[in-house]
Amino acid sequence: MEKKLVNIYALSAVGAGFDLVHALMARGVELAGVISLSDARDRSAVSGFQLASSARLPADMPVFEVDSYPLASDAAKQLLTGIDIDVLIVAGWQRLVPGWLIDHCNLGVIGLHGSANGISAGRGRSPQNWALISGSDGFEIAAFLIDSGVDSGPVLASARFGYTVHDDIASSYQKSMLLGAQMIARALKDWDHSVRNAVPQTSGEVAYLPQRIAEDGAIDWTLPATVICRHVAALTKPYPGASTVIDGQEMKIWRVRPIGDLPLEPPGVPGEIISVSRQGDLVVATGDGYAMLEKNDFDSAARGLQVGHIFSSRPFSETIDAIINRHVANFPDQPLSADIIKLGTKRP
Repeated sequence: MEKKLVNIYALSAVGAGFDLVHALMARGVELAGVISLSDARDRSAVSGFQLASSARLPADMPVFEVDSYPLASDAAKQLLTGIDIDVLIVAGWQRLVPGWLIDHCNLGVIGLHGSANGISAGRGRSPQNWALISGSDGFEIAAFLIDSGVDSGPVLASARFGYTVHDDIASSYQKSMLLGAQMIARALKDWDHSVRNAVPQTSGEVAYLPQRIAEDGAIDWTLPATVICRHVAALTKPYPGASTVIDGQEMKIWRVRPIGDLPLEPPGVPGEIISVSRQGDLVVATGDGYAMLEKNDFDSAARGLQVGHIFSSRPFSETIDAIINRHVANFPDQPLSADIIKLGTKRP
């Protein structure tokens, strides 16, 4: 008979991670506590940061707050090594788990990761953002045992879900969270069996996805409207958003809807504002037609936006080339995913 795991902890600092915590509890996983990030300066580096105190956790749930997102401080190490942890579930902690914490856990550390092409072919950063940006038809999420490498540990289970034209990064996170909770709960229920049957990542392509920064969200209005929509959907909240510039002012764009081609004369140049509605929605010309900007952080009237004004574009291939160059410079030993390389003009 399997021994019941009693010291299961979750490590989370983001809203999507706390959603996973709630989904695990709904499946009967009994958590001994949650480890989170304090309201410290490191929070600015966390997209979608959420305090544990606002995560609707049970009132009697022990919460341990660390002061360092990389878990690099002496205080963080002292706090966590003082906790008896059997299994640690990494639920939205966008940093590598240090070796000392992996070693401290009695039985192991579980993570969730994946890509459009599976965990091995999409190690690294922002996998769901990249899947949406690349126009992938779906995403494969895996529950795996975290080791000292980058998303390289044995796989406990995996599952694939599809994308629809309505998906954005928020709905993608919900899909992966629900499947992730199911896989983790099953693994915990029969831990010894799950570990014995975990599949090492020893075959197939190994490739990495590069880090994204806020500046990478610049919109290229010369692209087709459906592609622009996809890019914006990949970068919407909890991320910093896509952006465009007019008269030297940056504006965040949260949702774009393609509205097709219209037989307008003149047709409008990419980035040109064709219409400003009373509600402040904009119709903007794109590379193959028109798109409606429906949800933004600017007031069209207050900004003085008018028909005929033109948003500037940054060529998408230029953005990708910059991302590739950063990755090659910082991680020369991590081969890039072919899905990323084909989006740019340069070949590392």
